[in-house]
Amino acid sequence: MNNYLWESLHGYSLYADHIIDSDKYVQMMIYMSFMDAMMILVLYLACAVFVKDVLWLKEVNSKRTSIFFVLGLFIGIVAEYWAVYVSHEWHYNARMPLIFGIGLSPLVQLGVTGVLSLWITKKLTWDGC
Repeated sequence: MNNYLWESLHGYSLYADHIIDSDKYVQMMIYMSFMDAMMILVLYLACAVFVKDVLWLKEVNSKRTSIFFVLGLFIGIVAEYWAVYVSHEWHYNARMPLIFGIGLSPLVQLGVTGVLSLWITKKLTWDGC
């Protein structure tokens, strides 16, 4: 859900050529949100490899969360660079803030929405019991 909101809010306002029919736009946002969710799962599993504990969320701490966030930033850099400068899948409009040529919003998206997803998952699973 948080990925869908993030994608929807920055998609139409920070990217060029994202003004399309609403049915196509919603389908694109659902697809992008699903891909983001899969990336968050991959990030979680990658972090599990680093900390050698697949249930690391059960005992989350700032070190584990930082590893997760940094991995999210790294994937964000690689994915965004590839999509914008190599495969030319999309382009930024003039309102997109850039850091070294990469859009700020997509750069931090996986880290921020991923950490938020971790927090929600922890609250709904182990903290809620």
